[in-house]
Amino acid sequence: MRKKLIDLREKMNLGQKDVASKIGISRPAYSMIESGKRNPSFITSRKIKEFFKTNEDSIFDNSC
Repeated sequence: MRKKLIDLREKMNLGQKDVASKIGISRPAYSMIESGKRNPSFITSRKIKEFFKTNEDSIFDNSC
């Protein structure tokens, strides 16, 4: 999960605070999701998928 979220965010030239603000969570909460220390709720995972305009399964694949 970590690499995919970081890659998507960096391709858009955004910081964690930018993404967190757009999806309605705190930067520390987003950081924990991005680092794999916290699993996003269903609603948050949906917002992340919509924000990055990608398939949810490809973002949250546990193989990364």
